[in-house]
Amino acid sequence: VLFDLSSGINAEYGDIKGLETKYIKFFVLDKKNYSLQECFKVMAIFCEKFESAITENKKRKEQEERLAKRKAEMAKRAETLPRMKKGGNSLQNQPQEECVVDNLLSEIRGGLKLRKTKSCAGESKVTRNSSIKASNQESVEKWKKTKIAMALVSRRV
Repeated sequence: VLFDLSSGINAEYGDIKGLETKYIKFFVLDKKNYSLQECFKVMAIFCEKFESAITENKKRKEQEERLAKRKAEMAKRAETLPRMKKGGNSLQNQPQEECVVDNLLSEIRGGLKLRKTKSCAGESKVTRNSSIKASNQESVEKWKKTKIAMALVSRRV
């Protein structure tokens, strides 16, 4: 039984040596400087790096998909935001479902419109005091709406 086992092992060893010589010939390696252990180490390192590259590619693909979803949501939000009309207050025209803070930021970015009044000579001229008073009243109204919105948001959280 022991003799059969050793002859089986010798046969397998001979097969491995035959494959090793085929490998050396295929990759044109120097037989004196080559070892089978180095070959297995190189193969193991290659397999590890290949698997890590696959996982990195999956992660990158997931990140790209999340980024695409975010961009689609941002585009959808941009389409749903009402366009500001000339001289009009967009807060009065907007539905209550939208975030008040976002609405205020869009109005701030839009800039302040000065009101024109007619002077005695019939020319139209911008009056600073009237526009400041109007903007102060608008600011107070916006502040109240923001304060209410923040209270609502803090209740939700």
